[in-house]
Amino acid sequence: MHFLGIFLATAIGVGALSAQEVSGRHEGVRVLSNEQITLEVMDPESPERYNTGTRFMPLMILRATRDGEDFFYSPVDHDPNLDGAGLAMDFDATNPFGPPGFYQAEMDEGFMKVGVGVLRRSLVRWSFYRPKEVIQLAKTTIDWREDGASLEQECGPVNGYAYTLGVELLLVEDRIELNYRLTNTGEKLLGTEFYVHTFFKFGEGAVGPDYSVEFPYPINPYQFKKSDRIGSDFITFNYELTKPTTVKFWVPESAENPNVLKVTNTNGQFIESRFSGQPVGRVSVHASSRYICPEQFILLLIKPGGSKEWSVRYRLGREPGVEDGETKNNFHEN
Repeated sequence: MHFLGIFLATAIGVGALSAQEVSGRHEGVRVLSNEQITLEVMDPESPERYNTGTRFMPLMILRATRDGEDFFYSPVDHDPNLDGAGLAMDFDATNPFGPPGFYQAEMDEGFMKVGVGVLRRSLVRWSFYRPKEVIQLAKTTIDWREDGASLEQECGPVNGYAYTLGVELLLVEDRIELNYRLTNTGEKLLGTEFYVHTFFKFGEGAVGPDYSVEFPYPINPYQFKKSDRIGSDFITFNYELTKPTTVKFWVPESAENPNVLKVTNTNGQFIESRFSGQPVGRVSVHASSRYICPEQFILLLIKPGGSKEWSVRYRLGREPGVEDGETKNNFHEN
């Protein structure tokens, strides 16, 4: 096992464990379910945890099924240090200012990565992909239930930065709900950018023209490839993707419903993503033959002693009456 995985497994404390530990498709998971959805959630305490790196939070939702159908990409064979799957929560991956205190820290000094802990600076410029050395992991506890989980995390102080973070995972009917509260317990202004790295996948076929990402407002991308098919309010592709592509755009200030997007497939499956509590500022749709990742970013500026709350909801389903080859673009308020 990778040395960082051993360190993480021994450093993260886990609270009351009322949900069963079941090996589903992945090892080291907790299986949560309600009457409609079943999840496999990475257990940070397990030495066989799916991800052992320093990019994502330790609460990773690997697999979601409804009516026997899969909605997320989460291969068994993967690089546990670098690869994520399903819903992987992350702070400051592409923030040009880096994590709080990164550029203020001297080389070999510590800086704070929200959701992970205190890491050692070894890079001149911030790069989310390159592994980092851990100085001290954030203290994390998780309370498991049959249909949900609650995470509490605290970190710092380091160079005047510190935080507490609470995350509640709920299964409500056909939805996965994630509720967040981030509190600045340090002495300095806490600026951080949050998103969920979504790895969506319907069925076994490669990602291509069967997939569409739809928005309830007009889009004007500033980054895309000629092979991307971009309409006034949707993104799709003209053929199966052989190379990754990324489409980026700012959410227009005039958008009446800026926090929503929907991924559909011609087989009728869909995932609707809806943020609330904080405005989505920009969107990045990354796709390859293996998965499609529509990511919504929110910027959080929190004064010492202050808190910010937000939620994100993923509704999983199948459009009624949709046959293969058809698509629908409609958004629901429930």
